[in-house]
Amino acid sequence: MDEKMEIVDLFIQFNKYDLALETLQEISEYQPTKEVFLKISNVYEYMKKYDESLYILKSLIKKGELDPVVYFKIATLYQKKKDINTCFKYLSLAIEKGYNSEYIFYYKGLIYEDQNKLGDALDYYNRSLRKDKSFISSRYRKYIIYLKTNRYKECEEELRKMIKYNGDEYDGYHLLFTFLMNMKRDEEALNILRRALAVLGEDTIIILDYTKYYMYMKQYDKSIEIIKKIPKDNIYYSDFSIVKAKIMALNEDYDEAIKILIEDGVYNEENPEVLYFVGLYSIKLKNYTMAERFLEFLNEVKNSDNEFVWFGIYILGYAIKEQDNDRSTKYFEKLDEKYKLLLISNPYEIRIMILRIMVMIELEQYDEAIAYSEGLMKITTVEEVKELNILAKDMKDKREIIKDKKIIEVVNSILER
Repeated sequence: MDEKMEIVDLFIQFNKYDLALETLQEISEYQPTKEVFLKISNVYEYMKKYDESLYILKSLIKKGELDPVVYFKIATLYQKKKDINTCFKYLSLAIEKGYNSEYIFYYKGLIYEDQNKLGDALDYYNRSLRKDKSFISSRYRKYIIYLKTNRYKECEEELRKMIKYNGDEYDGYHLLFTFLMNMKRDEEALNILRRALAVLGEDTIIILDYTKYYMYMKQYDKSIEIIKKIPKDNIYYSDFSIVKAKIMALNEDYDEAIKILIEDGVYNEENPEVLYFVGLYSIKLKNYTMAERFLEFLNEVKNSDNEFVWFGIYILGYAIKEQDNDRSTKYFEKLDEKYKLLLISNPYEIRIMILRIMVMIELEQYDEAIAYSEGLMKITTVEEVKELNILAKDMKDKREIIKDKKIIEVVNSILER
């Protein structure tokens, strides 16, 4: 059986779900164990056949199965079917059967967060943390909610608690380092890296953040010196290479930056950051067809809820405009609709709102851009909103300014945060 289950895992790994099901059904005839039926349920879930998956799991319960994992799996499937009431019913049953309650509270928080009921989400994350202060997943989601809603004091508090209760993991140190750098608190950020190094030792991921720190501080030689020592078989090799490419670009060597990003072991069409920077540096070289080719891949990546996707599909419009102005107008009209849809699932995301202002400017909707940016300035102090407000007013007054260059500067300043 073990050998056949290994084959099933291989079928699943290569998305051969029909073969996986066929093999599992053969196994179930002579060994109808819970493990086998859970695996069958999982395969149906991968195929998005949620009703079939539920049928398998409920048949286990009918046979007297009391494992809380089964009840939890049923809850997650109802969540995917958008039947939240039934989902919560089975989450409660999972707790009754002994499932880890802090994880249940965390999962409920995720559901409320997905519905943009952030107050309810925070309540459940807090319940989870009352059960276990070191439950890092809930702590991280609280940090994300505070970040989205510009509650920076609470962001920092959660990250410091993450270090306090999960000090043997690097996640909290890394997030606090990044947060402090974004807040321009460079010395405090460096102290966090030093603290992590003292506690965790010379881990590669800590060294990666050191290279970023030196890059931000324009100490490029120190950063490059570290990167040179990283072998190609290192798990973080591509991350170090991206830092190196950025340094080349900061020195205006865009050809070399692109060369680094498209080399084997670095380039990945599923990595939005790589695609974004290849596109951006191609624009810097005025190679707009190449920029369009790479930025188009951003519409295909699985992780579309990503800032490099959001901004990359904007500068794709810029690359199109340099080749065909009429085509770019149609593109920006569609892009405005896309950003509106993104805001439905990310209603507190200031960066998407900023991108909407940029699109309004591209479409010469200056009054709308001015009104929208002035509304945003009442709820955020993000400097780029003010810059775009001034830009829209200048464009409306037909002043002599280089609009496109200014827009690209705004994009970069936000992504460098």
